[in-house]
Amino acid sequence: SRPTAPSSDAVEWAFAAWRPDADWTVRAGRVNSDIFLLSDYRNVGVAYPVVRPPVDFYALLPTSLDGADIARNWNLGGAQWRAKLFAGRAITFADAASRVELEPAIGITLSREADGLLIRASAVRTRVGNEIATAQPLLDALAQISALPVPEVAAQAADLRRRTGVLGVDLTYLSLGSRYEGGPWLASAEYVRVSGHPSVTYAAGYASLGRRFGPLTTFATVSRVQSTNPVLATPAWGMAIAPVMGPAVAQQAQFVADAATASLNSSRRAQRNWSVRARYDIDSRWALKLQWDQSHVNANGVALCGGARGLEPADARVATFVVDFVF
Repeated sequence: SRPTAPSSDAVEWAFAAWRPDADWTVRAGRVNSDIFLLSDYRNVGVAYPVVRPPVDFYALLPTSLDGADIARNWNLGGAQWRAKLFAGRAITFADAASRVELEPAIGITLSREADGLLIRASAVRTRVGNEIATAQPLLDALAQISALPVPEVAAQAADLRRRTGVLGVDLTYLSLGSRYEGGPWLASAEYVRVSGHPSVTYAAGYASLGRRFGPLTTFATVSRVQSTNPVLATPAWGMAIAPVMGPAVAQQAQFVADAATASLNSSRRAQRNWSVRARYDIDSRWALKLQWDQSHVNANGVALCGGARGLEPADARVATFVVDFVF
């Protein structure tokens, strides 16, 4: 559940569109963010060729944009080209309870499609508009320690606070994706790099290959996400503070140091996944899907596992069977 999210977040799309001619489209309202291959049908299960897209890649990307976009289509060199500019406000979630607003979000997408091959590149620049709710008590504690008359500890506490807080931070999303459908074969791959703040700097990607056998389609997929910020060692504040402030303050400060480094290390994303998948189309409205995922989570890379505080590597295996339909 996401208790801090307003009910309006349940609305995926709600917009008005105007087409002055066949090549131009202008939209305003809640529109898709259009920075990855599944932008056009996010969260529409029957439209997915598989049960779910790779969580290593899709789990943390914004799903919609409150604002406007303008797109133009044209033909050149035997290919269909499309360019889109967009601006507005987007949302994502740092964890199950922490809604993060990205405002303003300004971006551009360029795509080329010909002979069954689609290539799409996107760039987005945005700014974080609020602190992560679950991190606020820790930020307040670090602010108090950074004011202590122990220069070394104060400097380290200020640095940890800078790494933990995200309000006003500028972020950059750069992504590249490709999808091919030719005859019985299907292939897709995407890569995204997010930069701008230590706790959300990461790179993720996946590659998938599929083949149709009449109404049955099989897939094999590999994916990976890796934070680029280093694992932090816990500073020893207790020994430095005790001679100046006494053992009680030293113990409290050390508790904050332990909590801050554990929080930052558990915000890292470091896992890889492989999966085999199958889809059987009963008809144009019904599809049966089976998926087997095996994931390996590295030490200090558990951000996609519900914000758990585990520091040891772990493995997970998930089998899923679903029936998707439209009506």
